[in-house]
Amino acid sequence: MSTNTNRMQFCDVCSKSATLKCGRCGITWYCSQDCQKLQWKEHKKGCGKVGKVVPQNAAELHRIIIQNDDLEAYKESLHGNNKLIFVDNQEDVDNQFSSTCVYGAPKIAQYLIDKYVVDLNHLVDGSYTYLMLVCIQLDIDMAILLISCGVDTTTTNNDGITAFDMIGTSQNFAKSEVKAFKLKCQEALLKYNGSIEKE
Repeated sequence: MSTNTNRMQFCDVCSKSATLKCGRCGITWYCSQDCQKLQWKEHKKGCGKVGKVVPQNAAELHRIIIQNDDLEAYKESLHGNNKLIFVDNQEDVDNQFSSTCVYGAPKIAQYLIDKYVVDLNHLVDGSYTYLMLVCIQLDIDMAILLISCGVDTTTTNNDGITAFDMIGTSQNFAKSEVKAFKLKCQEALLKYNGSIEKE
């Protein structure tokens, strides 16, 4: 198994925060080797197939589409003959947008912003704003997208913490990576909002 160094991932078995991914297919994430062993009997059927995992179910296919930021496949699964994704109410929109933030899918996120009403300052379970989810992972493409669309960078969670307080907290990022991320966010704020955040 290899380890994750970029974005927050979730275990395919128990949905806890995952730092390990299958070393064979490189797509499926786990929180531990125990969870990988629990799923191996089913996972091995599609694991390592000519560079692609054969999804075992609709949820796995949906996750793979978002992880790969495949906008055309996303649109097809939303509107096509074999409808996979349902965006019938605001909760569905929020869940879809949250997934784009977790998996770092800026093309799909922009599509959702353009097509639906997305509250960019929405608190996911009262704990995280969308900007917090991307700041934790140092996902600059998603951060710039949210800033360019007018996200309120001063929104706090239930503990009074802002997104910029959470920059790089999910991993042991190098100080230079955190500094570069902060600088790019400040540049985006200046470009799109005409002001920068005070630290």
